Amino acid sequence: MSSGHKKPPAELVSCRGAIEHTLWSDTKWKGESAAHGGLILARYLLMQRAPGASSERPAEARRESQRASIQAIRAAGDLYRLAFDRWKAALPQESTCLQCFQSNGRLIVGLGSENVLETGITLHHTYGVPVIPGSALKGLASHYCHSVLGRTDDDYKIMGKIHKLLFGTLPAPQKQIFVPHEKYDTGHIIFNDGWLDPDCLGKVNQGPVPDVITPHHGDYYSGKQPEPTDFDEPNPVTFVSVSGRFYIAVSCDNSGPEAKAWAELAMGILAAALEDWGIGGKTSSGYGRLVPCKKEAATSAPSAQVAAMPADKPRFKLGDKVKVKLVGTFKSGKPKFEAEDGIPGQFLEQAPSVQPGDTVEAYVSNVTPRLYTFALKPPEPKRSK
Repeated sequence: MSSGHKKPPAELVSCRGAIEHTLWSDTKWKGESAAHGGLILARYLLMQRAPGASSERPAEARRESQRASIQAIRAAGDLYRLAFDRWKAALPQESTCLQCFQSNGRLIVGLGSENVLETGITLHHTYGVPVIPGSALKGLASHYCHSVLGRTDDDYKIMGKIHKLLFGTLPAPQKQIFVPHEKYDTGHIIFNDGWLDPDCLGKVNQGPVPDVITPHHGDYYSGKQPEPTDFDEPNPVTFVSVSGRFYIAVSCDNSGPEAKAWAELAMGILAAALEDWGIGGKTSSGYGRLVPCKKEAATSAPSAQVAAMPADKPRFKLGDKVKVKLVGTFKSGKPKFEAEDGIPGQFLEQAPSVQPGDTVEAYVSNVTPRLYTFALKPPEPKRSK
């Protein structure tokens, strides 16, 4: 808090009274008192009263608190930049894959967290700037690896060889309490928190931005009304979301020659999950999508020794006839073929008997964001019901 604030009158003995006098009445949030955006959202909510009215106006107070929080976050830019540069410099270069991601719209992580405003946001504890927790990134990548890549390769499923190396092992599903045991571990990949680019704090419509949700059928959702109607009153609820660039780092705890390749493999899986599924709240409404920044998009592919997945998207669709080349084997031992667009794949049934480097014609029978499934015969068209 600024030392230039006037001392509150003696009758203002409560914390809320002191806050109202020193922060709201004197400064009107012009920046001199804005220290931490999270502190403002959690502690400095002022319940305003209309002149001559007996009821408080929480909606106006809510918006004013959120505007003050956004202003405070932007004001922390210079200090935050120093911390951001120190974080990047501390990453182990030989075993870390650092990549910039641009939000494709808005992003909100921590919307449902416990908060006095009932709409939260995850901020850095020290600097109050929006951050994507590493635990959220790891959980997203793990689920995507199991659900998408695991469809065609068991090594990418939970408890599969590659999944265990990347994300660790889990206790038995029937156990409700995790009991530490030597056979459980957290994997060899470290998912760091995603840091917001400091440049975004100084640009319009980037960094923290005001946002709104408008439920239209409050009585129906709360059970007071049996069904929604066109006569229900909309209820705008404001919150703070984020737009801009995030830097995400994935490291391997091994310092060997393959450490960087494993980190790149994990980053490839995470990048696909961020683009296809998104992260945070309201992903079904388009929030949370992150795509690699164009100027820093990854161009190097991970080592074939760790079954690296290329960064480009498949160009072929179901039923296309393509030429595929035998390039090696997957960790599962299955022959690894590569299509003309550079995306790897495997045959669902018996693979053709060819030598490494030989090319055969095949049909695409299944497509995932990073893998094809091939067949020697064209897939049969689905029959309409």
